[in-house]
Amino acid sequence: MIAPLDVQLDRDDRTMVQPDVLVVCDRGKVVRRCVYGAPDFVAEILSKSTWEKDMYVKLGKYEAAGVREYWIVDPKKKRVLVYDFEHTDFPALYTFMDQIPVGIFDGESGEESMELTEEILRDALHYGKAFTKLGRTAQYIPELRAVNRYYLGICTMDLDGNVLEVGDTRVPFTIQSISKLVSLILAIRDCGADHLFHEKVGVEPTGDPFNSIVKLETKTRPFNPFINAGAITVASCIQGKDADEKFGRFLEFTRKLCNNHEIALNQPVYESERETGDRNRALAYYLKASGILEGDVEECLDFYFRMCSVDVTAHDIAYMSLVLANHGIDPLDGEELIEPQYAKAIRALMLTCGMYDGSGEFAMTVGFPAKSGVGGGIAVPLVDRMGIGVFGPALDEKGNSAGGIKILEYLS
Repeated sequence: MIAPLDVQLDRDDRTMVQPDVLVVCDRGKVVRRCVYGAPDFVAEILSKSTWEKDMYVKLGKYEAAGVREYWIVDPKKKRVLVYDFEHTDFPALYTFMDQIPVGIFDGESGEESMELTEEILRDALHYGKAFTKLGRTAQYIPELRAVNRYYLGICTMDLDGNVLEVGDTRVPFTIQSISKLVSLILAIRDCGADHLFHEKVGVEPTGDPFNSIVKLETKTRPFNPFINAGAITVASCIQGKDADEKFGRFLEFTRKLCNNHEIALNQPVYESERETGDRNRALAYYLKASGILEGDVEECLDFYFRMCSVDVTAHDIAYMSLVLANHGIDPLDGEELIEPQYAKAIRALMLTCGMYDGSGEFAMTVGFPAKSGVGGGIAVPLVDRMGIGVFGPALDEKGNSAGGIKILEYLS
């Protein structure tokens, strides 16, 4: 709640002081409500149709409750709509284009209108939960098939150290394709960005499912590092004498990116992936035959299955996202974990390719850079602002968290 307004506006030769009820809306949604000496009311979504059909009924209730003035502040259109009960026989609508109280739009009088709060996160979580029943857990991996599909949680961390968590943010789940962010960073360091992106993988979205083999028949090089063929290729570029050494490097770096030294391999999921990963084997052997994949195929796949089977939480991937949002700098100690130019490149790839063949639709409806995994996680870095981690194992037909996408859609 912001501090009471200490401003005056002249209107019709009268001096108007602070309102009894102030509602701040943005793009039709209430983002803040302040009540001054009046009963607390439930702020409802305000839209043109609401104003036309229901507003006068609501205003009548406010007037009966003793409210003198009711302000609707619209920061986007830079206007204040004022309903005055005291000086008119019927509520009147006033629009101020120039004389707007100082602080309403710039946050000088308190919180900014779009400040994220736990209440907003709870509303987003409640919205997302309605969609979990429409999805189902990853059916092709036995261990993931058995996960409770109704888990759902979101964690946000900003650069000032503020952390908000609602829902199942501390429930472990396997990182799956979000691990491709970590392996990509390691591969860039080991073999160089030029070699990786010109000789091994591309940077374009495919429009095909993440485990598709179709494009490899016409374009030998995988389209991007986030589809399975691309991620297996990237994994083969990471240095290490064997899968154990490669995985050791991967695990150590994942722990640093997530600021959690307890992160470990989920052995049952790893064994389940290894036993059922025939499609990934087909991709890997095709890549080997095409001269793209380096080293031993089975050793590369063993490392790939392990890196996808590491347990994390929404809290962990929120911190990883925060590092990416902070240009690769660990906000706690200032250490550069990712070179800034590569953090920028990875965020760009997340926006265009991070949500499998649903990336375009996600970019249109949400607009955040994001990387999902079939374990139900979504990592979202909002540059210079915050990192977001979402967990919801009920997946849509694209392999993305059904409830998680809706949470992010609500917040956007």
